[in-house]
Amino acid sequence: MNSLSRCLLLLALLCSHVGWGIGVWAGFDPDDLNFEGPSVNESALDTEVVKLIAEHRKAMLVGVSSEEVQAIQLAGRYIDADGESRIVIQKMRPAFLRVVLQSQRVSFTQLFNGREGWNIVTKLGEAPQVIPMGIASSEATRLSASIFNYLIESDQKGRIEYQMLSDDSSGNKGIEVTVNGVNVIHYWLDPDTFLIRREVKSDHNDAEFEFKTVLYDDYRVVDGLQIPYVIQHLGKNVVEYELHIDRVEVVDSFPESMFSPLGEY
Repeated sequence: MNSLSRCLLLLALLCSHVGWGIGVWAGFDPDDLNFEGPSVNESALDTEVVKLIAEHRKAMLVGVSSEEVQAIQLAGRYIDADGESRIVIQKMRPAFLRVVLQSQRVSFTQLFNGREGWNIVTKLGEAPQVIPMGIASSEATRLSASIFNYLIESDQKGRIEYQMLSDDSSGNKGIEVTVNGVNVIHYWLDPDTFLIRREVKSDHNDAEFEFKTVLYDDYRVVDGLQIPYVIQHLGKNVVEYELHIDRVEVVDSFPESMFSPLGEY
């Protein structure tokens, strides 16, 4: 890793991407064309959008409801220009998050207990350095801590609007999601499987915003959920890093102490 700030940022981005990749549009009810919760702008839900989201939900949930999934763990490999590191991501309702990125000489950990968060750096042979998150970072991490797509989870804060996009050159179906009238994300769904193949959103790069693309591939069914086992993050059409999932476990819960530095250090 080139710098502490870069690693801490990547942890947040990875959490977000994995969360979106396993998103199942929780709270959606195609029968009455409504989403649960006051955060959703229902006037933006035209019939075409509702049908597409319903197909995506059906594809993502294979014999399980979103409410049944209380906690999940993903373990795999993070690969960038500097090499390969091990990564473990743990999420638990309502908004607990723990991410560990481990290389040969240093580990980076991100913890969030639903209210506040910490970034922790542990270099080989040195004591851990615990860095509390600021208010803005804590709020962003809380959103990333959702087990499912945080833009669709019915218990998330913010105003969310949806509209259809024209098919892309590959025939993928597009949905534009706008959060609080500012943040815009484009999801592109495979027209045959209705799984998310591509996502385009604004991203941080050296304290500036630019559009980045995330590609999802190698979906597999785990405990009734479709999980993308390969996630690529592109900047300017070049792969910046990849996440290869090796193991996924859906569990009942984790000890809450795992999500606080007091429970680990």
